[in-house]
Amino acid sequence: MLSNLFQMHYFKTVFFSLSALILQLLTGCATTGDLNFDVKSAEIPDKLKQLVKDHRDEILTPENRLKLKPNLKVGYQYRMVTLGGEGEHDIRYIHRLTKSDGTFIYFSQVDVYGRQSFTNDSRYQYGQLSKQQRNERKKIIVQDPPVYVMDGHHECLFVIGKCEYVDFWGKPQVIETYYKDGVWISEESFNRKRKELVYRIYKADGLPFYEYTILPRGSVIEEKRVDIDADYGKVFDLKMARKDMPEAFAVCLESSEQEEVGIEISLWRAGEQPTQRAFMVIDQLEEFVTSDPCLPKLFGAKTEAVKGDGWLLSKPEGEMIIDRINGGITAYSVSSFSMGNFNNWRTYTSKRLNDYFSPKGLRATIKRIEN
Repeated sequence: MLSNLFQMHYFKTVFFSLSALILQLLTGCATTGDLNFDVKSAEIPDKLKQLVKDHRDEILTPENRLKLKPNLKVGYQYRMVTLGGEGEHDIRYIHRLTKSDGTFIYFSQVDVYGRQSFTNDSRYQYGQLSKQQRNERKKIIVQDPPVYVMDGHHECLFVIGKCEYVDFWGKPQVIETYYKDGVWISEESFNRKRKELVYRIYKADGLPFYEYTILPRGSVIEEKRVDIDADYGKVFDLKMARKDMPEAFAVCLESSEQEEVGIEISLWRAGEQPTQRAFMVIDQLEEFVTSDPCLPKLFGAKTEAVKGDGWLLSKPEGEMIIDRINGGITAYSVSSFSMGNFNNWRTYTSKRLNDYFSPKGLRATIKRIEN
């Protein structure tokens, strides 16, 4: 998620891209044990100098930051990528600009199927991130209008010099930041006793662009912003679905006779609710519904078509909902939609369902319902 993008280094992939000698030149410090950073005299790595040069007219500076007016259009999408990390080419979620009020730009999270969640969950102003207020269990507190809160770390990011704040654990922290040649350089806490040096480049659109972090013992983490094509999530590629999916689309889509139907797909275990790994089962049923070109898109999703080997098929008008109902997990259509040869499609699809879910100890049924 967007939350604390710039602090969660503990879970990122670490790789060593600089030798100890280069690190010594960058920081002016010895490399035995933890590095002792001097943020005031830290040299900017050549890679960041080149990035600033390449984007000279687009860089956020202390002079233009508070004059910033949002210039990104609703629908813009991006994600932050850790270079060299396992997730660099594996897009699991992105951030979509879903609202702009002239002062703030608001983002929602979108998953690999184009389903939007946490609507307007986060917002930026002058480069600083704030998020909708949450309760102790990290669930959004529903309020109208929503209340946004900026954590202390993000409040301090653009304060030149030393800035004190209280972290998530209620511990006092100090971040020291200086700006030099297009780069915001900060010395901040890595853990209770150790420091890290972070170089950040922001664009004048108010979003992070590049981050280069030197950890206490010299390892380096690099992150960059990657723009995501506007069509992301609108087409589901069957190569991402299960390989054994039958080509049942011809049954429902190529029929000369269409009829209005309502559909309910249920997964259940006789005598008990499938509580074990229930959310995993829900995800699998979502994938099943998303990959079937005969079924409407999931409620709130942007997946409007299914792509296969040489063919592209639009999903029917209408929407599907997935919920835990009557001791099972059920996908059902919100309203009737047009389909041909329902009985033949049900035969193909029931086999596909049970082939996949029976080994998991679940039974699957498909029935026609009145919407």
